[in-house]
Amino acid sequence: MLTIRYRQVSSRLKPGGGGGAGGAAENPRSAFSPPVDISYRDGLFIVRVDIAGASAEDITIEACEHELAIYGSIRAADRTGSCRLMERRSGQFRRVLTFPGKITPEGIDASLQQGVLILRIPTSDLEIDPTEIKIEIQGAD
Repeated sequence: MLTIRYRQVSSRLKPGGGGGAGGAAENPRSAFSPPVDISYRDGLFIVRVDIAGASAEDITIEACEHELAIYGSIRAADRTGSCRLMERRSGQFRRVLTFPGKITPEGIDASLQQGVLILRIPTSDLEIDPTEIKIEIQGAD
């Protein structure tokens, strides 16, 4: 089961910020940042995080008004014989995301599917109205 905590995350995940949650939160400089895709649809941010090899028990999610922190660990695969190539990441990971609108931590839905953490994050005050911006070309005389 994924753990979601609701509190201020910024100071906890910066160097010297303390914490006590262990792992990446304790030493963010040793953690890698997994790749993330974020989209927005119908009042929800959809966040997809590639963390193949991590189990739900190894992932912690902390949320507050505008921020979401995802951290944990991926265990190294058991290796037998001599290693010829090793590209898959293991160890501590950490990712802190800042959203343009206030998120609703209590409504976050999290699932782990085939190595991808999928978060559905409701927002209460974000209005996305695309604005067209005209590009001026200079020196085209």
